[in-house]
Amino acid sequence: MIKLKNTLCLLIRNLMSLQSIKKADTGQKFRLGIISYRKRLLDKDNLYGAHKVLIDALCDEGFIWDDDPGRLVLTVTQRVANKSSGEKVRTQIIRNPVDRII
Repeated sequence: MIKLKNTLCLLIRNLMSLQSIKKADTGQKFRLGIISYRKRLLDKDNLYGAHKVLIDALCDEGFIWDDDPGRLVLTVTQRVANKSSGEKVRTQIIRNPVDRII
């Protein structure tokens, strides 16, 4: 898991640099939407658990400030992938800053 997290951190860091995405400000709150495209759908607890390492990497690289429920509204959804994409999992991440968490 450590090797996967380190790889994700490197990818996130590079993408943030390439796309000029600034790091989250101290204590900043976000809505984070993750859409997972899968051939085989997961039940909800496994779907959220499958993204734990990714969310931790997003925190480590400053994409989001913290994954604490007081700082982050997290939504993870899944959609059926095209048959041509095979067993690959593709994830889309949407980040929106918010003033307060409801």
